[in-house]
Amino acid sequence: MIFIGIMDCIGATITVFTIVMVFHKRRQASSQAMGALLLFLLLLILFHGISNSLEWLGISATLDKFEDYVEIMVPLLWGFLLYVILQAIAERDVRKSEEDLRVTLHSIGDAVIATDASGCITRMNEVAEQLTGRSFNEVAGRPFAGCFIILDADTRLPQSDPIAMVLENDTVIELPYRSLIVAADGTERQIADSGAPIRDEEGNKIGVVLVFRDVTEKYRLEEQFRQAQKMDAIGRLAGGVAHDFNNMLAGILGAAEMLQMKSSDGAVVKRNVKRIIDAATHASDLTQKLLAFSRKGTVMTTPINVHAAINDVLDILRGSIDKRVEILTSFDAIEHTIVGNHSHLQNALLNIMINARDAMPAGGILQVTTRNIIIDEDYCRRSPFSIVPDEYIEIKVSDTGVGMDAETQKRIFEPFFTTKDVGKGTGLGLSVVYRTIEDHHGEIQVSSEIDTGTSFKIFLPLVDIAGVEHSDEQQSVITGKGCLLLIDDEVIIRQTMSELLTGIGYEVLVAADGKEAADIVTREKERIDLVILDLVMPKKSGADTFYELRRIHPPLKILLCSGFSRDTNAKELLQHGACGFIEKPYRIGELSRKIAEIITVPPTVC
Repeated sequence: MIFIGIMDCIGATITVFTIVMVFHKRRQASSQAMGALLLFLLLLILFHGISNSLEWLGISATLDKFEDYVEIMVPLLWGFLLYVILQAIAERDVRKSEEDLRVTLHSIGDAVIATDASGCITRMNEVAEQLTGRSFNEVAGRPFAGCFIILDADTRLPQSDPIAMVLENDTVIELPYRSLIVAADGTERQIADSGAPIRDEEGNKIGVVLVFRDVTEKYRLEEQFRQAQKMDAIGRLAGGVAHDFNNMLAGILGAAEMLQMKSSDGAVVKRNVKRIIDAATHASDLTQKLLAFSRKGTVMTTPINVHAAINDVLDILRGSIDKRVEILTSFDAIEHTIVGNHSHLQNALLNIMINARDAMPAGGILQVTTRNIIIDEDYCRRSPFSIVPDEYIEIKVSDTGVGMDAETQKRIFEPFFTTKDVGKGTGLGLSVVYRTIEDHHGEIQVSSEIDTGTSFKIFLPLVDIAGVEHSDEQQSVITGKGCLLLIDDEVIIRQTMSELLTGIGYEVLVAADGKEAADIVTREKERIDLVILDLVMPKKSGADTFYELRRIHPPLKILLCSGFSRDTNAKELLQHGACGFIEKPYRIGELSRKIAEIITVPPTVC
């Protein structure tokens, strides 16, 4: 009976232990222990019943033998029970480690793919599934190279299998920067990745882990930044070339106009002089385009025939458009003259039409229409643009292309935003279009539907042709009297302009730099009615010369001129008392009007 009591105590203790394990959320770990416990208790009950039966039957010899047998079996059962419990606890720890690893992998922001020593995939986190478009169930147990494609972004050729490289070299590797991984749906993402061998406690290589992240957006921003730097460098070069070229053109135009003024007869001479002037003027238009590109030129505004500008753009476009794209036009606007920058407007229209062409790779219809509309005050209040009530021309450019979703339409005018592939668009086109329309005091709208097409509407204010100053009137020369100081580092400009200005009635003093000009003003300040100052000069800049001359003689009137307008200098000097700005190469008629306007203005006004 003592033995049975001991067995009962052991059973109770094990029962309590197992229950505690269960209530401490160790259900999986204690399942085997529970089974062993039930078996132990069944045997205990069986032994207890047999012992009681033998005692009741009074078979003492048999009872003694049975109890001896039980004394042998109980320690064995107890050892088995302990083994099962310890084994269950060990398995519980393994499962917990496995769960911790799973949670950790799925918490990492980078994609993670692990393989065994043969290169077959054993693990894959959610980020990797999202980037590759494949679930772990699809690729589990398969070789990495058979599941994923990694390309060189420049050559479009497949790159070496990173898993195989790690297994072969037994070291950490990094993929080249321009690496693309191709997702299951064909989407290409640029990735930065590294691979490393997995080792056990003895240092044996048991697999490979590949960690990579999506750097597509980062690379796009870097490319845009490099593109912006390149554009800025080109712009600086263009601005410098245009400035020097304008100085030469100013001398050529001045010399030609001097010949024109002094030629009393000779039709051949006059005709050739006019050709020189026309050629120099056309060259000046070219430099204006360079300056507009470099964003350093003043925006020259002239009357523009919108219909003629559209036709010019279409003529350019027809040379590069797919023959499957049909171009239709309907010019219903009766009034179609605006004031603006001809090249800027043409570039804006060309940009929109090129986008329309690109949106129809399989062909379609490109339609351009115009009409006159009246915009009232209520519309102007609701418009995001600074427009005023007036009569406008509406230019509508429509295509039957792939269209855009609502989110894309919200962003198309953002700088650097593009829907084109990497390397095929800067994202600057439509932002420049937006700025151009804004500069022309107009408005631009866009509407689009996927697989239906896109329409751009541009509204530009009309101008009365009768109220526009004609070029012939602009070139008429106004004679005058007074003393002028011409400051320019170019010899040809000093020579030709001084002769021209002398020829229309002025007394002209010349200076090659700021120091010489300061000496002249110190001596002749009471005689000088106006200074014509070049902004870009060596030794002492035009800005420094301006401030020194105003210090010597504060009432001095100064007209600024340059091969291009450097916004910061010109605007600052105009705010500090400069009387005006004229851009090279200027015609004598334009310069004579500026001089006449400034000299007649009291000094305190400038």
